[in-house]
Amino acid sequence: MDTESEKRITPEIGPDPEISRIYKAVQSGEMSIEEFADLYDAGGLVEGCLKIDAFERRVSHYLENGVTGSLIAIDVDDFKRFNDQNPEGHLGGDDLLRLIGKIIHKSFRTKEVQEDTKERRQGTSQEKDLLARAGDEFVAYLVDADEYQAKIASKRMWTELVSTVKEQFPGYKYDQTMSIGVSRTRPGDNIKNLRGRADLALYDAKKGKGTGNPSDAISIN
Repeated sequence: MDTESEKRITPEIGPDPEISRIYKAVQSGEMSIEEFADLYDAGGLVEGCLKIDAFERRVSHYLENGVTGSLIAIDVDDFKRFNDQNPEGHLGGDDLLRLIGKIIHKSFRTKEVQEDTKERRQGTSQEKDLLARAGDEFVAYLVDADEYQAKIASKRMWTELVSTVKEQFPGYKYDQTMSIGVSRTRPGDNIKNLRGRADLALYDAKKGKGTGNPSDAISIN
């Protein structure tokens, strides 16, 4: 593998052993750069972040095999305003997306389930949580998480985003928030229905944007 190709995929390496296995497959020639690009977020902007199509295939596989959980749809509020008015401009916008990816990952189960790593979720599924991004919108699947646990995780993400942006972008005068829609899997679910409910919840959540209360910015369907 040439140096430039290695640089393009190195930023994707995260704590998930599966990502490490994929990286090694690219290094050994078992997977091409093109195949890798079909899976992961272009340019390595957000670590360990799948493309939407790959995310939906993985979640569909989970659903077909009875791996329940909650899907959360996340929209970065007023992203254009942040790009236009933060002191770093569009480079700052990229930094914001990276920051959100890191904040989401903090709520992720990224290793095999043990009694001390169940993160208070019910169930013992061994599958990992998943994350995807399209522009300034994220979607995540939290394995074994019910609505309450997904909402707690969402509140934590929202609160950490507001406080961290204040610290890292002190020249930006607004509270940087995000709107979040949550949907728990149901019997016989498929990815289309699950995402559709989460998107409807996200639409409802955006009505609470700007109140300064994370509960107003999170909706469950």
